[in-house]
Amino acid sequence: MTASSPPGDRLTDWATGVAGLMADGYTSLDLLTAVDRIDEGEIEVVIHLVDEHSSGVFAHTRIDRGAPHLDSLVELLPAADWHEREIAEMFGVTLVGHPRPERLLLADVPVDHPLRKDVVLEARRERPWPGANPEPGRPARRVPRPHGVPDDAGER
Repeated sequence: MTASSPPGDRLTDWATGVAGLMADGYTSLDLLTAVDRIDEGEIEVVIHLVDEHSSGVFAHTRIDRGAPHLDSLVELLPAADWHEREIAEMFGVTLVGHPRPERLLLADVPVDHPLRKDVVLEARRERPWPGANPEPGRPARRVPRPHGVPDDAGER
């Protein structure tokens, strides 16, 4: 698998696909997370399930970043509750049918979806971007600014 290749099968019908994996014996949730694919205009949701012998299977789906909606797995897989709430809060994905969609980690913080790549990293407003202003006599590093780093970061 290359760094850009997705893990496991791509499920077009998320809940039905996961139910099929569970019917095949992969009944324990090991991982449920998301990746912001900003350049493709999608959010990728990744799941890793394991069976009773600790063998695992990955699967994923991609949803529209502009209107991210996905069926909740909580009824099928109760362990998905916390993970889905985290994905909703950190990436802005609406989990359709989730029994408790309230915020989980940032209830008192006015930050929306901090793991989206277009959210400006506030820490970079305070600290210079590495290599922006090199020491005298040393060339600047040619490290491109990733998404989320403001254009004026490190310029003082």
